[in-house]
Amino acid sequence: TPSIVATNAIRLGDDASNRKNYQEAAKHYTQYLQLCPQLGLYRNPLMEAQVHRKLGYVYSTQGNYQVAIGHVHK
Repeated sequence: TPSIVATNAIRLGDDASNRKNYQEAAKHYTQYLQLCPQLGLYRNPLMEAQVHRKLGYVYSTQGNYQVAIGHVHK
């Protein structure tokens, strides 16, 4: 189901971020955000905000501050 795939994307993103593989982490976090509209009743705005914060961190570690700020504002 989309909710299981979404939860798994966050877990994989967190694992990659913990290994300092920020490019892979960004891929998984972005996958989660793309799945969110499909979650319907199970959509979690708080989790979406947390993933945007995580993406802000990931992009800031790569020096991509404009993209990082964009995610933080979301």
